[in-house]
Amino acid sequence: MKRLSILMLLLLAGVGPSHSQPGNAPARDADPLRQFFFSPELVTRHQEALNLSEDQREALKKEAVAAQTRYVSLQWELREAVQALRDVLAGDTVDEEEAVDRLHRVLDLEREIKETQLRLGVRIRNLLTPEQRRRLMQLRRERRQDRP
Repeated sequence: MKRLSILMLLLLAGVGPSHSQPGNAPARDADPLRQFFFSPELVTRHQEALNLSEDQREALKKEAVAAQTRYVSLQWELREAVQALRDVLAGDTVDEEEAVDRLHRVLDLEREIKETQLRLGVRIRNLLTPEQRRRLMQLRRERRQDRP
């Protein structure tokens, strides 16, 4: 039982704060897949330099809005699931199966959030031409070099 409690605390330490608290996103450099994707904000900021077509702009807006809507909904569900798990763990005695079930719900939501992020990244990448992707990578590199 003690081992289960320690495991849950470790998992919650990694799961809870990074997604349930606004402003506590993990550092961007910690994401090993970041180099392959472009945020909607980055593409929008450089849309003129990229010479985006009207179709690309509309598709980008559509994808970003859909992903954001899904993401916000999942965030609410995740907060509720984390709280439900905390409630189970807060008792004098813990029902192990209920705790594990609640943990599975938290992890399922985490997976859905990551999937939503990945799908948006892939869709944005696929909207851009190879030349636009190269230009955006160059602009991102230049921006990083300008930072102190």
